[in-house]
Amino acid sequence: MSGDDDLSHLSLLELYREETRTQTQALSERLLVLEAREPDAAALDACMRAAHSLKGAARIVGVPRGVDIAGRMEECFVAAQAGTIALSAAHVDVLLAGVDLLLRVADPDAPPVSAAEIDAFALALRSADAAQAVPVAPASAPVPTAVLCWPK
Repeated sequence: MSGDDDLSHLSLLELYREETRTQTQALSERLLVLEAREPDAAALDACMRAAHSLKGAARIVGVPRGVDIAGRMEECFVAAQAGTIALSAAHVDVLLAGVDLLLRVADPDAPPVSAAEIDAFALALRSADAAQAVPVAPASAPVPTAVLCWPK
């Protein structure tokens, strides 16, 4: 939010909605940049801080689904910062879907976000992590062939 804006007339929930719009816009822009190039520490830190801010704002106004979504996003960014995962295009796609969920959670006119949608989001993040864990043989290594020997 801009420091020049007078937001004193807004309720905490309205401030949360404004903060969500601002942070998710910045998060979306940074995620698209991360998808287009190798992630750097500054970009990952900015994404992690945005998710952390969204989690805190949701907690303050009592929006547990916002806390859950933003918390899962924050964990993903922290793992990428620690080098536990390499942020992939699959991660970015899921994280952008998380941004959409956060916007819906904050919008009183949007359809409510269900627990099943949050579970699907969490599963998609885990699947993106698991996809990286599959060992890939180097291109120069011969591909082993299986020979089945059945007793006669």
